[in-house]
Amino acid sequence: MRAVRQVSIAFFLRVIVYSLAIGALAAGVRFGMGHDPEAVAGVSRLAPLFLDSLGRGLPWAVLLAFAATLIKLLYVGRFRRLAGTVLWLLFVSLFGVAHIHGPSVRDAAALRPGRVAPVVRSGGVTRFPHADLLVTGRDGYSLLGVLYLERGGEREIAFLDEAFVDPFDRDIELVEIDRHMSMAEAQTGPTVLFRPPELLATLVDAAERTHEQLNAVANGHGTLRYWVEIVAFALAVTGTWALAHMSRWPLLNAAAVLFAFAVIVFLYPLLYGPEAAGLFELILSPEVAAFGPVLTLTSVWIALTVVGLVFPSPERIQLELRG
Repeated sequence: MRAVRQVSIAFFLRVIVYSLAIGALAAGVRFGMGHDPEAVAGVSRLAPLFLDSLGRGLPWAVLLAFAATLIKLLYVGRFRRLAGTVLWLLFVSLFGVAHIHGPSVRDAAALRPGRVAPVVRSGGVTRFPHADLLVTGRDGYSLLGVLYLERGGEREIAFLDEAFVDPFDRDIELVEIDRHMSMAEAQTGPTVLFRPPELLATLVDAAERTHEQLNAVANGHGTLRYWVEIVAFALAVTGTWALAHMSRWPLLNAAAVLFAFAVIVFLYPLLYGPEAAGLFELILSPEVAAFGPVLTLTSVWIALTVVGLVFPSPERIQLELRG
């Protein structure tokens, strides 16, 4: 039972460390991308963004901690199966709860005006793909005297007394004309401290879409379907453990596991796209087609498990390493 205790403690410690690291990294990147000289934002004002980033990154910290602890199972002697089962149950429970009840600054506390402001300067024009935005004044998270100029189509022009911004998602909400504009699409105007590398931005976007899709399942299909989805996702992730003992080179094994993780994260949102839905309806009966994503994730788990049978067992690798 010592193995079970060691693996469980290691898992929770990794969750804590990874959560803090991901939260700090995400908050720093979002702070840099949303830096505004007019707000005179200092490092001490990172706290609200850190809380929000911590909530968003918690499920992924659980996922990474699960992967790292799975690899640790290779070095467990007795009770490896029992320790693996306990770890799997802890992962499914914590991952599912983190997605539903992840902490967020929106629930914890309101930001004070001027803490982290949108990157829209007073008296300047910010160009977007289909419109221009002129802001004449600003009060905290309120943009005052906003001139909206739409290009193409009907070329709509509107003068708004006030618009509102979300400092976390960096969205601009034009309530009077029912428009939302994302600063991520701004072509001119923003002043940022730095931009994240393209690869990192792509990975973060994929993780965010997977996170949103899991939450959409919980909101649109009920709790039971959500937990079925979580279990299927967990099975697919568990299957990557087979790659952890594909060779005697730990670095190569770790790279293979991380690559498999990335593929699963990228794959999951696509399973709910129109192309995938059409494919499921073509090859499955109408009653089963709705569970196409679950069946796909389960198939990934089975495929990885079968592939793992070809690789040498952890015991054999340990014997070879010891000579």
